[in-house]
Amino acid sequence: ANGGLIIYDYKSGSPPSEQEVKYFKKQLKLEAAIATVGGFKNIPAATPSRLEYIGLSDKYMSNEGEVREEPITLRDAQAVWIEFTELMTAYADPLKGFPARPRMQKMGFAYEFDHLARKGEWEESDIPVDIPVGSVSR
Repeated sequence: ANGGLIIYDYKSGSPPSEQEVKYFKKQLKLEAAIATVGGFKNIPAATPSRLEYIGLSDKYMSNEGEVREEPITLRDAQAVWIEFTELMTAYADPLKGFPARPRMQKMGFAYEFDHLARKGEWEESDIPVDIPVGSVSR
């Protein structure tokens, strides 16, 4: 150990794959970006030397928990911060909707927010109607 900052993410199952981290699971790199600018209380600004996912599946109970290191550089942290701010800026636009099923390739037939999206009232092939966020339709 070189004494550098390490950020851990404990997973109840297995750690995400490299592809999942690249496209969807950016929490650790976002936390690294926050750390580089001193965004955590009582922790000086520093670029983490390591990011690790620790799987707490059944393997963990037998002391064989799965650990996977995620490489990180200052450039990675800055890039994910830019992606994050672009996403938040896009969603601040009242004409931008919030998808109920944001990652269809990872969805089965049921999703935890389907009841809020009124899923089942329309066919999946129906063409959506855009309604600006904050407007009232009657």
